[in-house]
Amino acid sequence: MGRLPDRLRRLRHGVHEARAAIARLALFGLALLALFAGLHLAGVNVSVGTVKRWGDDLGTAGLIAFVPAAIVLNCVFVLPIPIAAGGAGLLFGTAAGTVLTVLVAGASAGIQNAIGRRGAGARAEQLLGERGRRFDDLLDRRGFTAVLYARLTPFTPFTSLNYASGVTKLGAWPMAIASGLAMAPRMYAYTALGGSLDDLTSHESISAFVVLVASTALGIGLITHAGLRHRRSRPEPGAA
Repeated sequence: MGRLPDRLRRLRHGVHEARAAIARLALFGLALLALFAGLHLAGVNVSVGTVKRWGDDLGTAGLIAFVPAAIVLNCVFVLPIPIAAGGAGLLFGTAAGTVLTVLVAGASAGIQNAIGRRGAGARAEQLLGERGRRFDDLLDRRGFTAVLYARLTPFTPFTSLNYASGVTKLGAWPMAIASGLAMAPRMYAYTALGGSLDDLTSHESISAFVVLVASTALGIGLITHAGLRHRRSRPEPGAA
């Protein structure tokens, strides 16, 4: 019985810690939502044509300004990565545009992970208890591979997932490198399509569509294989 007060104190401390973590995470999410809504209401809307006009106006300086500007705009949910890639294809051609948007994708992922970690100020285990701790430990061991597989497909959210990853042990550098590597095929496809919008039946456009389909199929296959392997590796219920 003497241990009961200590257990109650630890339980109360854990509940208080979880509530504080959830509150801070909610405030961080609301701040991002307010920023997005404010920019949208202000009429900030970026399209492939907008990127092209900005680049034309800047001339040679556009090549230097493209990466940092695209990162900032992506961080505030204004410039999706496919739009940035399409604009880069129009401005710089497929080869240079691919390199630039791979840099944008990787750097944006790492920076948003770091911002999410600082802004949320919470850990997965504080938010989800023991289940969150196990998930966090899994990402600590296999986070690079998980991001690599997921980012091969176009279905995984980009900016929101980057911010959310800040509550896990997955660091900014693994997030950035895995995102850049996995998204490189799609960056090529998007820049190729952006540079040939006037002829979507061209050889370059067709090859871009093939790359998109192949990358997506590879990502789904790897995710499925990893899921089945993880299921087989779990001990059977009731096993010793």
